[in-house]
Parts: sequence; structure tokens; C-alpha cells
Amino acid sequence: MQGEDDEFKAVFNMANWVAENVDYKLDQLTTEIAQPASWVLQNKRGACDEMTSLFVAMARSQGIPARFVSGISYTEQRDVVRTLGTQWAPHGWAEVYFPSVGWVSFDITFDEYGYIDVTHIVLREGLDPDEPATKYEWFAREVKLEPEKLSTNVKIREEGSIVPEEIALEQEVLASEVDFGSYNLVKGILKNTADYYAATTLRLATPAEVEIQGTNRRTILLAPREVKETYWVVKVKEDLPQNYVYQFPMLLYSEKNVSVQDEFTTQAGKTKYSLKEMEELTVKDEDKGYSRKVVFSCEYEHEVMQGEESPVTCTIQNTGTQMLSDLNFCVDHVCEMISLPSGQEKSESITLTAEEVGWQKILVSAENNEVEKKTSFPYVVLDKPSLGLTVDHPKVLGLNEDLEFSLDIAKTSFGSPEQVVIRVLGSGFEKKIELEQIQQEQTIKLKIENPFVMKTNTYSITATWKDKTGESYSLEKEVVIPGKAESFGETFSLWFNTIAGWFM
Repeated sequence: MQGEDDEFKAVFNMANWVAENVDYKLDQLTTEIAQPASWVLQNKRGACDEMTSLFVAMARSQGIPARFVSGISYTEQRDVVRTLGTQWAPHGWAEVYFPSVGWVSFDITFDEYGYIDVTHIVLREGLDPDEPATKYEWFAREVKLEPEKLSTNVKIREEGSIVPEEIALEQEVLASEVDFGSYNLVKGILKNTADYYAATTLRLATPAEVEIQGTNRRTILLAPREVKETYWVVKVKEDLPQNYVYQFPMLLYSEKNVSVQDEFTTQAGKTKYSLKEMEELTVKDEDKGYSRKVVFSCEYEHEVMQGEESPVTCTIQNTGTQMLSDLNFCVDHVCEMISLPSGQEKSESITLTAEEVGWQKILVSAENNEVEKKTSFPYVVLDKPSLGLTVDHPKVLGLNEDLEFSLDIAKTSFGSPEQVVIRVLGSGFEKKIELEQIQQEQTIKLKIENPFVMKTNTYSITATWKDKTGESYSLEKEVVIPGKAESFGETFSLWFNTIAGWFM
């Protein structure tokens, strides 16, 4: 608020400060009597009367005329309905006087700055909430009157036409695919289509598996035709079953029930962003609306083998009509101060060395007095794919028993083995299992009915696979299981099978 020379912006900042710093609480203290502004400032809590009183006092302290409005309004807040027993409840809000406009409404409780919705019914305009909204007077002698609480019966008399929403909404999600436990960035883009100031309050709705970091509420003021961006950092929970692919919708909505939706998917092995990376990509100055006119693009290899060098060329384009001077354009840690005329573009080339295995990002940014633009381009550094194979089998094998194997297969590298073939070879049989790719640990059960059993049974288990370039890899294990005899006849059969096995 300090140093603001625009009166409407100053009033908006006061209202937003009250909303962000005073907790709405309807209790005995705030229900029976309205508390003064000094009490609210000290206790940082209150209901509609208290929040409005503090706002009115702040405006008056700066020489801005403001007054308290008492009335009723419709609410769906459960605590209010439970306490008061009605959805049409007593309510208080403010009006601020602007010389060129007149009295303008500000309802901090409802997040309505510069307007109020049609459910607000005015009963009284006054200096503060201590003045009664309704007043009863009667003159009589020897008459007993028992006044009751004011009741309301609200009916719609007529409906007007719907007023078009001044603020247009768009939404963008930074990463379309992320890993479990990853952070992501949701961007809301707001454009004021009107020739006057407009304010709105935005919130982000996410599934239970996605957590919003920090405050959800964003109340934003836009000048005529102004464009702004605002951001939410979200995190996918780590303890979800990772053998599924999840699709998470992100719903951005305003207090006027205008909404837009985007989505991203979560899958094991995809890009994983840290909170620090999200903070680096979050724009700090939301007032730099020209950032929408700056477009980044990068040409680079999306998959690089560990130890290789890879060229990267990133381009910045000015799609607007304004000359951009002293623009600090950075690709990773290589920065250059450039001037970018309207409709022109500039490229910067660097060489990346793929040292650390896993998902990596190319950070690209541009910043000056009019622009603050940041984004990232993901790529993956792959190692040679490798497999781990654990075999669970019976200690001994009887003549009339089925042979059962349990094969636990898991990748032991970051890169995923592809075109995996598992072969189990024994006397008189061969089993083959084909898998397109190994991303998560898998258990394969094999059952060989009525196997050929000798005194000593040797089984060969071989795994072969390829990487993305087609290079082949293999792993072999040998399992020895003694034959078991429980009678003289079975002992003879084991001896006979052993001799026969020499010729197989």
C-alpha cells in the first residue's frame, strides 16, 4: 500500500491485506456484538462485521471515504448456516467513495472487490456496525409487545440478462508428465477485457492425490485490458501405487464460478521436479503482463546416453508490438543481454554434457522491466540398461510333483530394458516369456506339470534384452534341484531317469 498513487489499487490492497491476515471466525465474541477495528487488528480474527470494520478504518486513515453497509445475503458456508440456522443471513460489507464514480462496494468476506453479487440486500448504510440495521418504534399505553428476531423471506421477482464476465481465464501446466513425488507448476492467465478495473479471486481444485503448496487463494486486480499471470505449486503424493498411470485434472475457478481446466499425468520413470526447481520457475512479478508476448522454443536431443555431449539451441521470439531493450536472455547458466524488436527472434546455443543419469532440465528465462518469463525443457540421461533376476524354487523335487518357479525381475539401472525375453530350459521342456519393457519390479510364476525328474536336476534361466539403440544384453542363472524318492520304486525310477537323461 505504501507509495501507491492509484486510489483504487490502494483500496484493493487494503481489502486484500485484511482477507489474507484476518481469519474468518464466527464465535460468541463476534456474533453477539461487533468488535472494533483495533480489536480485530490485534486478534487477527473476526466475522464479516469485524473484517469490514478494519477495512473501513484503514481506508479512512488514508483520507479515503468509506462506510459500513448492513443487510442480508445468501451463503452456503456451513458454519454460518449451522450457527444462524438460515442461508439468508445478516451480513456486513463496505462501500468506498471514489469522486469520479461514487460509492463502490467491497465485500471482503465474499472476495468481491469493486462489486457485490445480486444476493446482497441493503438494509442500512452507516458509519460503523454498532448502528442497528433495523429499528422498531411504537407508541402505546397499557400494551405489552414482545419483539422477535428479524426473519427474512426472499423471493426472486424477476431475472435480468447475464452480464458477461470481464476477466477471461486460461490455464497452463508446466509439465504434462511427472514422476511420483514430483512437484509441478500450474499457471493461471487472466485478461481484463473491460475498459475499467476488474478484480477476481481464483482458487485451484485438485484431486486428493495432488497437494497444493502454500496458500490456494489468489485475489488479483487488473487494470483495463491488462494481462497477468499467477502460479500454484502442486505436489503428487509419493505413496501411490506405482504400477498405474494417473491422469490428474487441475480446475481453476473464480468466485463468479468461471472455470478452466488442464491436466497432467503421473507415471513412474517420468520427469521429477523438486520444490527448489519450481520456485526457480515461478514468476515473482505478476504485473509484467507483456511476458505473454515472449515465446521460447528449443531444439535438442530428448534422450542422451551418459557421458555424451549434446548441442542445444534455444530461441526467444517477441510476438508483440513493443521493443524489448536490455533483455537478459539465459539458457541454463549462459546469459546474454539483448534487444529484441517487435516480431524478431534471437537464438542462443550451448553444449550439454550428460553427466548425471536421470531426468534433467534446460532452464530458459528472459527478464527486463516489462518481461519476466521462465520455463524448462526436460531431457533424460540414460545409462546402459541392466536387469536383476531372483529365482525362488523348491529345495527338492519329487517324482510326482509339479515344478514351480517364481521369478522376480527388476531393472537395476535408470534406463528401462526393452524387448525382454526370459527362457527357462530343463530336461524335456523350454518355457519362454516375452516382455515389451521392464519399468517396475515384476514377479512371474511358472508351473511345469509332470516334469522329467532325475537324481540331480539342472535348469538354465536366461534373460536377454536390448536398449533404445538396439544393443543386446544378457544374464544367465543356473538352478540345481535334487530329486527326491520316498520308496524303493521311486529310487529305481530316479536312477533310471538319470541314465536316460545322459542321452537327452
